[in-house]
Amino acid sequence: MSEIHDLRFLRGGAPAQCARPVFGFEDFWPEAYSEFRGLFDAVGDLIRLGDEMVKAAEESADEPSEKVICALSRATITGAVEVILLCGNGCGAGAVKIVRGMCESQWLAAYLRLHPEEAVDFREFSKVILWRRLKWLQGYDPVHVSVKPEEVKRVEADYDAVKDRFTDRRGNVRHQWHKKPIAAIAEEVGRKRQYDLPYAIACSIHHNNFEGLSALFALDDDGEVIPNPLPSKVWVRTALSSAYTNLWFALKTLNDSCELDFCQRLVAVQEALSSAETK
Repeated sequence: MSEIHDLRFLRGGAPAQCARPVFGFEDFWPEAYSEFRGLFDAVGDLIRLGDEMVKAAEESADEPSEKVICALSRATITGAVEVILLCGNGCGAGAVKIVRGMCESQWLAAYLRLHPEEAVDFREFSKVILWRRLKWLQGYDPVHVSVKPEEVKRVEADYDAVKDRFTDRRGNVRHQWHKKPIAAIAEEVGRKRQYDLPYAIACSIHHNNFEGLSALFALDDDGEVIPNPLPSKVWVRTALSSAYTNLWFALKTLNDSCELDFCQRLVAVQEALSSAETK
């Protein structure tokens, strides 16, 4: 995926060559937009609406749960932007990996709307994470760790202050801020069907199991399996549609949690998805 360019000529006359990275498939942009224009426009419109909604929510958010939901909404919006960039460059399978994260951020936001009291756990678990990062550094290269002693004491004191709230019956500190697996959270917020198939496929692509690796191949006219090099239109429609759906749900949760006045606009933009999918 790189082009080779002559930099200069060596004394012996041979060119010194260097691989210059390709940051995008510019020639593919018009082709991608032409075929998936409705979806690109629909996701872009929702991103702009989402930015407006998050800014409005951040001005009025007082409760810890509202602030966390605002942050998770921003994460979902950022994911949608990344999906557009990847899909525009024919990297649909890579965009599906981003959609996986969008699923989780919008599910967690919906979960916190149901359980606002757990927003404190979301924030406090950062102290557990920081302590674990410190311990890794100290164990990996203790001689060259440049953390000041007073900082070490602060991190350890913060950890000691919160670890009990994350400790299970066996005395082990859990590995995430929430007690439930992501599958249970998805089911509780009404997204079980999304978890069972779209999310599962995104996980396969992310982890490169057999199903995931198949995203990098295609069938020719004779039914033979052949590589599917980038840029490609494969997975682009799926990624854009999934990004739209996840972002819409995230913004609906934001609107309801922070009591915004965007219901009618959310209903209006929802029609854009149905229209886009017919193009």
